[in-house]
Amino acid sequence: MIKREIVKIDNLLTDNEMKSFESELLSLNSRIQKYHRNDVFGEISNFSRVFIDGVYMKNRSDSFILNTLPSKLFNNLTLSKIGEVELLLRLIQFSNHHETQYTIYKKGGDYKWHIDSPLNHDENPKTRIANYIFYMNDDFEGGELELSFKTDIDVYNNKLPFNPPVHMVITPKKNTLVIIPSDMWHRVKPITKGERRTVNGHIGFK
Repeated sequence: MIKREIVKIDNLLTDNEMKSFESELLSLNSRIQKYHRNDVFGEISNFSRVFIDGVYMKNRSDSFILNTLPSKLFNNLTLSKIGEVELLLRLIQFSNHHETQYTIYKKGGDYKWHIDSPLNHDENPKTRIANYIFYMNDDFEGGELELSFKTDIDVYNNKLPFNPPVHMVITPKKNTLVIIPSDMWHRVKPITKGERRTVNGHIGFK
């Protein structure tokens, strides 16, 4: 098994940038929708979300978040932290697409084991390279991001919930950016107190 490299950058934004993020997210509260995602294995997620790209579809320049994130995701600091063995993440610098979401997990909310890269790229022309998670807060309990480096899991022969080995646990920390490969198995553990707020999404090619 090849060790997977994870990008983790603390203190990504300045205090003023964090305030601007908070102000914009507050204005989006009325657009947030509840999600209970189900598939053939049953319910696998429980959270609320708004797609920021959709809100500013006609004029992305009106969004401070959408104007700020690309420079943070694709700067030299991010790229310098990418390990030699992680070829997927090294493609970030050539990406021409990223999705941006505001996601809230309240008490009891979680996301069970899954991957975010399409299983069949021929059926989905938007190829995801990496996932990013930016933590807006850490005044809650639970909500850890668990990662498995196992690559030979056959999801169709594993009825959820199944338990791949956990190789890394990321504890949420305010103003921290985490980037993982989109083909990496991961889950968000249930929130036990408070609410977990993130700006998150996918980096890829159109």
